[in-house]
Amino acid sequence: MESYYTTPSTKSIKNTTKEDSKIYELFEKTNETITSIAILVALSTFYISYFETKKLKKHLTNCKLENSSPWLNEKLATFVNAYKALTTPRGLHTEKELSTTDIDHFPTGLKWRVITTYNSIVVTFVAFLAHDAISVIFEWRPTGGRYYSLTAHKAAALLFWTGLTGFLTSLYVAYRKLDEIEKHLPNCSIVTLNRLHIGNGWKGRIHRLHAIRKMLEENPAPWKTQIDFKDIRHFPAELKRWVMLPMQAMTTLVALYLVLKFVLNAPI
Repeated sequence: MESYYTTPSTKSIKNTTKEDSKIYELFEKTNETITSIAILVALSTFYISYFETKKLKKHLTNCKLENSSPWLNEKLATFVNAYKALTTPRGLHTEKELSTTDIDHFPTGLKWRVITTYNSIVVTFVAFLAHDAISVIFEWRPTGGRYYSLTAHKAAALLFWTGLTGFLTSLYVAYRKLDEIEKHLPNCSIVTLNRLHIGNGWKGRIHRLHAIRKMLEENPAPWKTQIDFKDIRHFPAELKRWVMLPMQAMTTLVALYLVLKFVLNAPI
């Protein structure tokens, strides 16, 4: 099959079957659809962040909504933190410095807009990356919608496969090793609370695993009221490797790509 990276303006497909042509046309339409949805999501995010910030702060007066990320301005940070507050399980409100009363009385319509917009951002971003991953596999380049270089396409595809690797590895560890891992942290209140309130579904298990990873690899001082330092010191080294496996798997994938591409000059 011809490479469509070098002919982005070509509308027809040469030397391919009728079925391939239909697949490519679907690929093109999907690209246009994702782009349109992304524009709507961006406008919705802008509106909530810049025109409803005061409402968010007003209805979450007693919740801690601080900009803890250097990548977000104050308005965007308020939107992100409002989403986190509204989706945090009730049993963790005290630990997260949230007001249950504020959250219970939060306007239903505004809550729906915040949660729907945030989830749409995540889904659209993943769709973009998945679309580019497919384009790299089949050497297709969209003829309309998004125009950027082959390098950018490959970078997006790498990001997608890296994220998918991390997700699948986290899922495996969360279902095969998490119960054993948590048994070695019986005196850490954050572990107990997460197990009680976040749930035992795949999202809950991955969140619990991520929280333990942060406890083990970062400076434990900010967690001093929620962890037991004796449990941390005596945590088995073998289980710690399992906790760190998802992050290490993603790092290894990126390193492997860089070595193949820039050291061995592999055609990828």
